[in-house]
Order: sequence, then C-alpha cells, then structure tokens
Amino acid sequence: MEPLQFLTALAPSVETTGFLLTNAAQTAILAPNANELESVGMRTWIKQKPKTRCCGHIAVAVIAGITLEASKKLIHKRGGTTTKNLVTALRKLGFKCPDRCRKMPRPPLGIGQLKKPTRKRGWHWIVVDGDRIYDGIHGNPDGTVNWEADWKITSYLPVESP
Repeated sequence: MEPLQFLTALAPSVETTGFLLTNAAQTAILAPNANELESVGMRTWIKQKPKTRCCGHIAVAVIAGITLEASKKLIHKRGGTTTKNLVTALRKLGFKCPDRCRKMPRPPLGIGQLKKPTRKRGWHWIVVDGDRIYDGIHGNPDGTVNWEADWKITSYLPVESP
C-alpha cells in the first residue's frame, strides 16, 4: 500500500486533491495527541502506557511522525510486534530498511532491540536518532534514557527517510 492509499484508508471521508491530502486531512490523521507526546528536534517522544505492549507501534510512529493510533492501524496487530511487522509498516510509509535487524554500530536513524538481562525472553523496541534515544517506557522527551547499566541494545534496524 502506498503512503497516500494508507492515509486515505485511515480517513476515507477526507477529500484529496490530486495526490496530496488537504492540510485539514493531514492534521486530522497525523496530528499527535499533545497529552502523550512531546516534540524535541525533528522527532516526537511518545509515552508508553503501563502494561501495554505497543513499543513497536510507538517506534514506527516516532520515526514516521504519525500518531500512535495511525501506527496501530497501519501495523494492524495488537500487542507485541516482530521485525517483519515494523519493516512492512515503514516501507508502506516510504522508508527504506533491511528485512532484518543487524548487529552493527549504531545507525544515524533506526529501531533498536533493547535487552534486559532479567527478562527471560523478548526485547523492547526503541528509536535511535543521532545522539537521541526515544524510549516510551524508560526514556525522557529530550531523548535521554533511564536505563540500568546492564541493559543493552543488541541489534538495530537501520532506517532511511523517503
């Protein structure tokens, strides 16, 4: 699905002009909820609510600059997400990324897998953008994080803007 088709599908009653959505449509679909978001530089931090498993949805929303609700509709999966879910969503929005996460030096922009030694399985998705890290649970709006010393980003999904 192309980005325009996705956005139009989110708001089918919104009229479009040519290939561009009107400013009102863009605002209605992409405008973040100010109560849960804070903008810093080019990216917007989104707070993850307790006991939710939407860190992958948040990562896509932060990178793409869309709302969490729009990201959830795009991914179309409740709860935990896989690398494949994130890759598919980012590509629908015009971003370029490999099929899999890679063990590599930190990319300029990407999604990282955060592992905690006390967690038996799984990981937590976070966004890296330059020297900032956007973590909806253990992070701050300014791109800093409150991690324990033994928490590690084990791999990255590098992302290139459209």
